[in-house]
Amino acid sequence: MSACYLYAIVRAATPQAALDTAGPGLLDMPLQRVAQDGLAAVVSAWHPARPGAAPAADEADVWRHEQVIEALMDRGPTLPVRFGTILADAARVQELLVTRRADFEIDLAHVADRVEMGLRVLWNPPTLAAVDEAPPRQAPDNVGSPAGPGRDYLDRLVTQQRRENSVQAQGRALADELNTQLRPFAADVHIQVLQSERLLLSAVYLVENASVEAFRARIEALRRIYPSLSFLASGPWPAYHFVSDQPEPANTRMP
Repeated sequence: MSACYLYAIVRAATPQAALDTAGPGLLDMPLQRVAQDGLAAVVSAWHPARPGAAPAADEADVWRHEQVIEALMDRGPTLPVRFGTILADAARVQELLVTRRADFEIDLAHVADRVEMGLRVLWNPPTLAAVDEAPPRQAPDNVGSPAGPGRDYLDRLVTQQRRENSVQAQGRALADELNTQLRPFAADVHIQVLQSERLLLSAVYLVENASVEAFRARIEALRRIYPSLSFLASGPWPAYHFVSDQPEPANTRMP
């Protein structure tokens, strides 16, 4: 095999029948296994006429990549590889399996019988009182005096900062409460809070297959408890966010 397009890392014992069910891969190429030390990478041959070119990120190719991974997940623990990952040949794939073997073994055990569920929560933060006037380019001459426009300006800045800090604290407390409600359903979570003014919470949860419906039901309950929040849930997905140090995407490992 020449260049290899990667889909996933699985156990070497994964039968060829599982690959046949999941395939074909991109460019309608059949799926193959490259095995090493109990692990296997599911790959397909990349375009022999242009081995250094990465696949176009069009919808059809992205969904074909995703469908292969989801089909493999039905047959056993699967570590998804990001779309567009190409290694130069089977020897490079085996090298990856050798050098990352310990990480892959841990990750396979971690994601077994689990899926990734995504959640984004939007809020309308409490309105801040606007500063009465735009800050001057330089502090006034009497900024150190006990009274006057310089002192008023600094007082407004302090008040504004306190209000902003209060809103931030309210947002963090609310996000923590939401996560506390959902965390019992998940084996692991990656969470980010207040990435933007309206994005209160962005999180991915690693959920047991058997707990997916209960996880969804808890989100529905939170929608009723917090009607002012917008809950954007997605999944189940392959556990992309719970694979440590993914192989480099696109053609960065090509010679």
